[in-house]
Amino acid sequence: MHSENSGWEIRTKGTAGGFTYLLSQNQRSPLSEVEVVWNWSVDRFPNPSEASPLDKEADDYALRVGVLIRGDGEVKLPDSLKDAVRNLGGNVSYVVFYSATNKKDWSGKCLLNPFSERVINCLRLAGKKLSEVRAFPLTDLQSVIPLKSLASSRLESIGLWVFADSDNSKSESQAHLQHLKIGTREKH
Repeated sequence: MHSENSGWEIRTKGTAGGFTYLLSQNQRSPLSEVEVVWNWSVDRFPNPSEASPLDKEADDYALRVGVLIRGDGEVKLPDSLKDAVRNLGGNVSYVVFYSATNKKDWSGKCLLNPFSERVINCLRLAGKKLSEVRAFPLTDLQSVIPLKSLASSRLESIGLWVFADSDNSKSESQAHLQHLKIGTREKH
């Protein structure tokens, strides 16, 4: 990954990696109030096969924008990320990834990640032209994992995780990310 004045260019070649931004205490919000907005484009998607996104072999994405969520329970994370979150006094209970796809039939769907029942992949259409995406993590999380209202009220956003991978397919990817922000949902 590297940053340019106009955003990030993210490339993978048979690998996986990412960047996390942990929110300070005063930046955190109840998940019910959170909206995430960004612009993205994808020049090259990994895994050109027609495999289902539910298959482990197809769990490669040129770009994922993830929301780290604290609540009850804990998701298995890479050790470096787990240690950073714990240093802030907590754990990550869920991750909602908004994953760039070129498969129109799957776009708009949220699915359990094939590697973890606490990670949700919400597929959003991306192409070569830069496009804006708006996401509401609580709505998308609840579309896959039924939560009781008390459990939902305890959830809060604690960070962002930008991630890309082409390790399962041993292929390559290239994407662009701009204007990523997390904030309070506008009330209409």
